Amino acid sequence: MAEVIPVRVAIRVRPLNSREKAENSQECVQCFVEQSQISINGKMFTFDSIFDPTTSQETIYDACAAPLLEKIFDGYNCTILAYGQTGSGKTYTMGTEETITASSEGHGIISRLVDGIFKQIGTSDRYRVTASMLEIYEEKVIDLLCVNRECLQIRESKGVVFVQGLSVHPVSCLEDALKLLQKGCQLRSRGETAMNDKSSRSHAIFTLCIEGSETKEKSKLSFHVKI
Repeated sequence: MAEVIPVRVAIRVRPLNSREKAENSQECVQCFVEQSQISINGKMFTFDSIFDPTTSQETIYDACAAPLLEKIFDGYNCTILAYGQTGSGKTYTMGTEETITASSEGHGIISRLVDGIFKQIGTSDRYRVTASMLEIYEEKVIDLLCVNRECLQIRESKGVVFVQGLSVHPVSCLEDALKLLQKGCQLRSRGETAMNDKSSRSHAIFTLCIEGSETKEKSKLSFHVKI
């Protein structure tokens, strides 16, 4: 019997930005939060969750990411994927360009989840956490935490897919993770579009790997966030 991988899809509708307001643009999406539906040009679409433009970062995290914490420490791989056109709010929601001193109210999913992971680990010495970050641009895989931006190869061994030569970096706290995230974001491929003058032109994947040791055996717990 095939393994069942649960996937949940949530829609977040952002508010109009300053340019859209100046152009007197009108909102084209209606949200029906309680029914988990949106309406576009009179057509209804149903998803697992709907978040309207007034939704806070904390609410998004509590609904979409916080439930994964328990799964991570049970040994399950987890992925959070932000998908949408340029300017739709992916960077803000995930928090991929946050600074260490950024206001906690505006923190995105990544920093909140990493903070939750380290709070759960606490002072225990049973866990080792490492991070890596790559981008996929024009069908090339590039290590974003390596300055020379060398193209890497995707390999498979014994049913496990991995990126050969991808650098991994130890992290011991939220600040360590955000420093690596900032470094990787600075090296991402960018370009100007009609919607965004600093648009990221690649798909980026920020990965945390948690290794936990037991008394008699070692178990590897992995958490993957795709940005």
